Formats: sequence, structure tokens, C-alpha cells
Amino acid sequence: MGMILCLRCGEPNSPDENYCEKCGATLPKLAYAIDMASVEKVNERYMGFVKAAEMVKSGEWSIEEFEEFMEKIYNKLKTIESEIGQVPITEEIMEDFEEELDVGFAGVKLYNEGMKEMMEFIEDENPVHLDEGLIKIRKGNEQIHRARIINRDRDKRLGAHADLYRQDESITL
Repeated sequence: MGMILCLRCGEPNSPDENYCEKCGATLPKLAYAIDMASVEKVNERYMGFVKAAEMVKSGEWSIEEFEEFMEKIYNKLKTIESEIGQVPITEEIMEDFEEELDVGFAGVKLYNEGMKEMMEFIEDENPVHLDEGLIKIRKGNEQIHRARIINRDRDKRLGAHADLYRQDESITL
């Protein structure tokens, strides 16, 4: 992870910092943590599910290969979810992140539900589980994408606010 720029003064800060070393403003750390689940990666992961469903339906993959794929992805997503959940967000800035977190975690929940549905295919080999699971994963994908848009909009809004703050400060000097 690179340096984190302060949205108020533009100072580069270490990714370990929660507050700007120059002006003391809260740093936008959540945006960088969520970058692990960027839109491209999320779309690519969804297409991986689609391909896995097609391969197990057609018999190109055995049930065991499909199960191994699903477990690997499940473990990866749990790690990402855990890392995001550990990002410290103080009460003073929680309001700025609340909608993004609600939408993002709703997407993660749908992803998890979709994966569980797809895993039911292993028990009875009913392709309906694959199709219904993919629908939930796609909807989860859309929610995660929406959370990223909220994230970018918030960062732009805070960045514009920081620019106005800097302009006001330069005028009073």
C-alpha cells in the first residue's frame, strides 16, 4: 500500500497513520483497504463463478474440483472481509462511511449467500443451485460496485471541501 494523501492539506502520510501528520485531519484509510475488492477484481471473481458453474454442469469439472474452487474463493473472501472489518473508523468520521459500509457489507452478505447456494449443488447436483447462487453473487457484485461509487463520491466531496478549506486559509493569510 502506498502513501495516503490527506484530503484536507494534500500531505502524504504513512499508511499506518490515522491522522495527518501535518494538519491532524482524519485520513481516508477505508478507501485504500476496500481497494483490495476493486470493481475489476469483483467482476473477474464473478466471471470465475460463472465459468466454474458451466464447467461442473458440463462435466468438465468433477464435484471435487468444483468444491475445491469454491472453498478457495470462500477463504479468500473471508480474509478480505476480515481485513476490511479491522480498519479503524472513529465515531467522528463514522457518518461519512456509514452508507458505504452498509451497502458494501450487504453485497458481501449476498456473495456469501450465493456461494452457500452454489455449494448445495455438491449435495444433490441440482443445477438450480448454481443458477440461483449466481444470481445472488451478481447482486452482491452490484452492491459492492455501488459501495465503491459511494466511496469515490465521498472522497471527491471531501477533497473538494479540503480544496475550499485551503483556499480560505490562503485568503486569510
